[in-house]
Parts: sequence; structure tokens; C-alpha cells
Amino acid sequence: MEEIRKKWSHFLRTPFPSSAHEVNLDLEILDTTIAGCITSLIRHNSLNRNKMAILETSIRELIEKFENIPKDEKPYFQQLIHIGKLILKNRRDYIRSI
Repeated sequence: MEEIRKKWSHFLRTPFPSSAHEVNLDLEILDTTIAGCITSLIRHNSLNRNKMAILETSIRELIEKFENIPKDEKPYFQQLIHIGKLILKNRRDYIRSI
């Protein structure tokens, strides 16, 4: 969890790409959804199965859109995908029962 906390803390200092904000509502929604799941995980040290499924679906959708993201915006979304994949890779450590 410490690695996720550090990466998330670093990521939060990165501004959302202004051009993505203006052009692509899907990216903004995915960013907000993923950020909410990660923030919840960090606050509670776990996610319920529903939030974990939302995180997984959102990361998958972001990966599908990644090819069409402008080059200068890719680093932001790469970081977000990396943190999401790290959580999903270790999901058994973070899922709590409802």
C-alpha cells in the first residue's frame, strides 16, 4: 500500500491536461472515477467489490482510449493507468467484504 500512496501523492501534483479538459469529457469522467476509487482505497485501506469492479472497468476503458490521446497528454494518463494496474494486480490485498 505504501507504494500506491507514494505514487498517488506524486500523481496528485500533476495537473489534469487542459486540452483534455476542454475536448474529451470521457477522459475527464474516467479520471474522476478512477481518482475516486484510488482515494477511497487510500482512505480505507480497502475497496468493496463494487468499487474494485468500477476501477477495473474504468482502467480498461482508459487503456482502450489511450491510443487516441494526444501525445502531450499521455504521460498523465500513463501514470493513472499504472497506479490502477498496480491496485488491480494486488486486488486480493485490497478487497473487503460488504
